[in-house]
Amino acid sequence: MQVIVRASTDAGASEQVGFLHIEYSVDDGKTWTQLCFDQNLGGAAVRTLRMPTGAAGTRTIVRARAAYRGGVAGDVDYRGGAIEWQTTWETWGEPPTRKAVIEVGR
Repeated sequence: MQVIVRASTDAGASEQVGFLHIEYSVDDGKTWTQLCFDQNLGGAAVRTLRMPTGAAGTRTIVRARAAYRGGVAGDVDYRGGAIEWQTTWETWGEPPTRKAVIEVGR
């Protein structure tokens, strides 16, 4: 399976995509496999990634998170809120994480 993840900022003032992390799970989130762990990506980043899926009838979960850095607001999530490094960032909470669930056809 192929997934495309995009992150960008138009905030100016030297803000950039400071972190982009992407993982997937084929066991309903019990374990996660890293797909992307990039830093300092400039104003925009696009990642096209390939990953396996589970068996027919299962679900694959993809989660991605981005932190924006270098702008006047400091380290922010996709909503513009301050990154909570010790809570939502550490636990992959929302924000900064977005998830997609893919149902594998039978």
